[in-house]
Amino acid sequence: MNKKLWFLLAAPAFLVSCDSQWQNSLEKSKEEITLQTFDTLSQKQNADTISFVDAIEQWNLYDSLIQKVNAPIVSWDLTKPEMSITIDDWCGAKYTEQILDTLAKYNVKATFFIPGTRIKMHAEQRKRAINEWHQVCCHSYNHHYFRASEPDLLRKQILDWEQEVINSLWEDYLNRMKRDFPFFRFPGWCGDSKPEHLAILKELWYLPFWRSDCTWKDGKTLHNGEIELFHVKPADFWRISKCIQQAQKQWLECKPLTDIVSPENWYEEPITWKNLRKKRREISN
Repeated sequence: MNKKLWFLLAAPAFLVSCDSQWQNSLEKSKEEITLQTFDTLSQKQNADTISFVDAIEQWNLYDSLIQKVNAPIVSWDLTKPEMSITIDDWCGAKYTEQILDTLAKYNVKATFFIPGTRIKMHAEQRKRAINEWHQVCCHSYNHHYFRASEPDLLRKQILDWEQEVINSLWEDYLNRMKRDFPFFRFPGWCGDSKPEHLAILKELWYLPFWRSDCTWKDGKTLHNGEIELFHVKPADFWRISKCIQQAQKQWLECKPLTDIVSPENWYEEPITWKNLRKKRREISN
């Protein structure tokens, strides 16, 4: 048979076979991802009733939310008596240990935003935080203050951060973080509302968070859905303790971000600086 004729006759079958193999590979990947997500959610919530549908639905909700965010979220559900303590890295291992001891004393779980360089320098303290069920999330690689002209650098900083988590902590943890709490905080509030930067976060599947009010001051009145910001430094060692005590007085439960963030709430309009006061007024009325 003529070689050209044979090729023309065989090509469609060959392409169908390749397409079928690709589809099978894709379905297998989806199945593996679903199983991983199911296992993670089951361990996290300690329940055997979570279905594959629940896991995929949570993914879809987060994905839809990430696509809608046009500025960092500063608060969450203002109707529930709960808040979140978030801690950005600043100083060294000694103060991290003190803060972890304080959180353990009150049985409070927090969300840490740690630069990649700090993960590399103090990996054991990050491992302790993860083992005690705190969340360690992305804060760029070296705490860079991003300008509007640096979206490509933001992408590189995040990818370098992820690689450092794999190198210094665990790849399994990175996968779990990206599935269950893909949170990011801009260092120094720089470039946080630039469309080009938010586009990178959407591309890499991150949800940006900031803080709902000024950094903690003694005697401050807390609000439902509040996101408090602290740093790993000497002055904040006692401030975190005071904040937890104040929350207890106001009957507010301190939770990590992943436990107050419900993609169903404020889905159409995530709470940002521009609408926080308006939302609070609506709730109070």
